[in-house]
Amino acid sequence: MIIEFNNLMKNTKGDVQIPEPYEKLGINSIKVNVDISTLPHNIPTTVNPRQTHTDSDVTRAIENSLSQNHPLFHELNRGLLIICESITIDRENNSVSIKVENDPYEGIADGGHTYRCILKYLDHLKEQRLELGNDKMYVPVEFVWGAEDTRKGYAINISIARNTAKAVSDTAIDNKAGKYNMLSKLWENQPWFLKVVYEDVPKADITINDILQILNIFNMSNCSIKDGKFNPKASSNTKSSVNKNYSALYDTYGESVNNPYFAMRNIMIDIIKLYDLIETTIPVCANNIGIDWNEFETGTGRGGTKFGKKKAGKSLFYENKKTYYCPNSFVKLILAALRQIVGIDENGFYKWNTNPYEFLKNYEQNFVKILVYYYSKDNNKTPSVTANNREMWDKIYCESLRIVEENF
Repeated sequence: MIIEFNNLMKNTKGDVQIPEPYEKLGINSIKVNVDISTLPHNIPTTVNPRQTHTDSDVTRAIENSLSQNHPLFHELNRGLLIICESITIDRENNSVSIKVENDPYEGIADGGHTYRCILKYLDHLKEQRLELGNDKMYVPVEFVWGAEDTRKGYAINISIARNTAKAVSDTAIDNKAGKYNMLSKLWENQPWFLKVVYEDVPKADITINDILQILNIFNMSNCSIKDGKFNPKASSNTKSSVNKNYSALYDTYGESVNNPYFAMRNIMIDIIKLYDLIETTIPVCANNIGIDWNEFETGTGRGGTKFGKKKAGKSLFYENKKTYYCPNSFVKLILAALRQIVGIDENGFYKWNTNPYEFLKNYEQNFVKILVYYYSKDNNKTPSVTANNREMWDKIYCESLRIVEENF
């Protein structure tokens, strides 16, 4: 795809300001100022690891400058950084043409907010310029090109380094590097496939980090059992720490059975389905042992809210209607009890040693009974605190181990 940039800024003498390309470490670059009204609409933006947030201080500041037709916009704004396959400079016609083919690593690596704001206001700006007779506004554009492998590495690193208006998360960086592809292929036929978000967005139903926190429960390299006891944080690690763990394992082992996330591919969908199922069954189990689940509270005193007053909603992945509200930290806690029935087959892949759905059906009530007891003892009624109670983890581990030893 060829993209043209016309009407570049001239200096006070009327000469076109297109400098000679600058080369360093196999990367070439030039910087020009482009008339905002002629900015192309079809520049790829997929190389940028951070999605554009339309409701942010950065966006509002850019929109404010544009709405005022600020004549020094090109000095106030950092502009666009565009990575391309090749470039043609036409000084006679005051234009630059670029070739863009490999979208994942070419396009706007920095300046996504500026680009979106300009496109949004472009028609308005043209009308306003005619009405007010203002001078043209320009936006700085830096073009970068080089060998394919060099461009790819540069695209990943420079887009991270340049995106300083809002920190780029490790998740967005790893997604750009393709580290989640081995996972997404496994659930591409699931109804929730398109709901999973792999980038930086303010709100999302399901993020890749939500899934990693769930899968991390079955990560056998995590040393989740020490001295015969569960690590109490094995299912409640922060999203950032779980992502770093995943990224490190991928960097070390790639897509091999030595990578626990690759090794669990045969049980992965079951893990997600079991999580979804437990969301709906924990309250039922509690009621079956004589506990009124709706009377439980999150928080105490005036700030406390009974479970029965909180919206039940639908399960996270398969959107099954829930009768009761249930904290997700409780769901992970009960799911973790199923680690005792996971083994490794002759090829190094994880397998179920027995049917996990039957195991849950027959023994979930045992684990919920322990959970209910410890949550009742929590004076602050904070689910996440209860979910990290070491003594409770010991009890659930011992109960799960007893069941396996006596019945399987």
